[in-house]
Amino acid sequence: LGISYFAVVFITGWAKGIGWRDIEIHNQPGGKPIIRLGGVARDVCAELLISDIHISISHCRSHATAYALATGNDILSDDTEESPDQM
Repeated sequence: LGISYFAVVFITGWAKGIGWRDIEIHNQPGGKPIIRLGGVARDVCAELLISDIHISISHCRSHATAYALATGNDILSDDTEESPDQM
């Protein structure tokens, strides 16, 4: 699992020049975490058609966990859907 995460980050991110300071996590007034992107991270997300990143963070005394889900615009419109034999 860790290797697959590293591969995704390396191929789409760090290899393209995303730095640690390009990604910031802030809290909304109610405590909900949000991600703010800058620099190359913003450019890579635009290239990949990512419009939103949803994040959940939790921790206890001995463990921490985080989950992020990137969503974006569908690149296929209703009239350009691929037929099964094109897949």
